[in-house]
Amino acid sequence: MQKMLPFSLVALLVSGCFGAKYDHPTANQSQFLKDRYECVRDLGVGRNKDGSSCVQGFSACMAAKGYSMNRSNGRLIVSEDIGVNAC
Repeated sequence: MQKMLPFSLVALLVSGCFGAKYDHPTANQSQFLKDRYECVRDLGVGRNKDGSSCVQGFSACMAAKGYSMNRSNGRLIVSEDIGVNAC
């Protein structure tokens, strides 16, 4: 069964990892955002110890799709308004 996140719940997820940068051998920015959305949608929402929203397994999901975080030189960028906290 596929998990569906209401828009308001997805909005809660957009508060972390501001300005995160990723690399992928072939993905462009559009594909990156699509893959990122699929990870959030498929994994669902959890809570960190501080009560903030997060996505358990987000980093592993992105890695499984071929992405690696590269904070200094990544060409695929998560803007400040759509960040996701990993649990």
